[in-house]
Amino acid sequence: MDTFRYTLPADVVASMTDMQVEIKAATDSRTYHLGCDFTSAEACGLPVGDDAYAVSFDGAQDNGDGTYTLTFTTYVYEQHGLSHVSFSLPEGQIARGLGEGTYTSGGCAP
Repeated sequence: MDTFRYTLPADVVASMTDMQVEIKAATDSRTYHLGCDFTSAEACGLPVGDDAYAVSFDGAQDNGDGTYTLTFTTYVYEQHGLSHVSFSLPEGQIARGLGEGTYTSGGCAP
């Protein structure tokens, strides 16, 4: 399992109702759709996925400075390790915080 955190402006997060998340391991790439309240501190239901991958929105933290930090967990259930993950963002937005120790990785049982 791999955890990703990134920061966006609060007004952008408040306008988000769904997003696409692409997960790739080796040559297999799949896209999943998350529909959540991305301002919520609570997780958004069960992970979305299939027998190969899954992704969950684990909640948002209001940073008190006009931004939210969003947390997601991806799961890879097949034999290959995670190659990359892509998160769709509203047009023109660039996530902050990605280069500041915001990624953790751990094992995931099949």
